[in-house]
Amino acid sequence: ISACAPRRAGTMSDSDEEPGGQGQDQDWDDWDDTAAAATRDILEHEMSHESVDVCLRHCATNYKWDLMALAKSLKLDIYGSIRVVTWIRRQVAAKRSELEDDALIEHLKAPFKDGARPAFLEDDDLLFPYLPDDPLLSALALELGGDEEDEEEGGAA
Repeated sequence: ISACAPRRAGTMSDSDEEPGGQGQDQDWDDWDDTAAAATRDILEHEMSHESVDVCLRHCATNYKWDLMALAKSLKLDIYGSIRVVTWIRRQVAAKRSELEDDALIEHLKAPFKDGARPAFLEDDDLLFPYLPDDPLLSALALELGGDEEDEEEGGAA
């Protein structure tokens, strides 16, 4: 069992409450496990991938859509990542019966054509996930961790 987020305060067992706050460190270790958590495919919600990384590779290879490249071009933070994944999941649920795979992928890509930043990236309704405990929600932002700092340091030299 892997967790997508740290446990809430007050839910630690007595064995987790060690002197020096070591139990709290374990909670953050759980957050780091997100990339290793099984996740559902972006088009076939019934299909599961063994990890977020496998899912993202599958998406890039089979659907010709590199979500990491999209995340980098949009400079997604955690909220942007959640909004994109939730929007994708909702669109797939709404359009799956109407569109074949290729048409559905084109429909999903359309708002991002030519580097466009869709207005829904500001829609707070998309902060409520379509799939509960979806490891993909934070994956796009987590993968970007530190990139902006590295670019700023490189640009200042």
